[in-house]
Amino acid sequence: MRGERWWRSPRSGPGLWLLGAVVLAGCAAPMLAKEEHDWMLERYQYWKPSISFYAPVAKAAYRDSVKPPTGFSPPTVIDVPRPGKDPSTAYIFRTDDAQRKHFIGIEGTRDAGGLRLDAAAVLHANPTLMISVPPGFDADARAVYGDIQARNLLKPGYSVGLTGHSLGGAAAVVLAMYL
Repeated sequence: MRGERWWRSPRSGPGLWLLGAVVLAGCAAPMLAKEEHDWMLERYQYWKPSISFYAPVAKAAYRDSVKPPTGFSPPTVIDVPRPGKDPSTAYIFRTDDAQRKHFIGIEGTRDAGGLRLDAAAVLHANPTLMISVPPGFDADARAVYGDIQARNLLKPGYSVGLTGHSLGGAAAVVLAMYL
């Protein structure tokens, strides 16, 4: 194939062209109308205080984070019953008695094992929740739930705010169903 152009090479085949077409089609997507754009900005302004609070919590849930936000515990690392090099996750916790609310941030994907867990998001029946959930997300959620219960961290009558990034966000959604 020496001297032949890459786009004509039989080795590149139609796959390269198809990939290029998909990328260009995505770039050619229509722009938002002004009304849609304004509506999105208005919605963002509504959610901005929550995003400003929960995003740093999700970031701080990683076990190697520098410093948790004020009032939060350092990340608690717990074992998770799943295969992998490091079958564990971490979470941070805070109770705000003035608001009568607990806050929990769950660590997200941090290594190849977590990536495999994200990729293997095949649903399995969960008899406790009575729905189907990805087993890896469920395992992390159950591990955090079990640890919180064992340590008796949840106070009756308090609401719970949950967050996480990537795998931690998925586990937070499943944890909400357990709570």
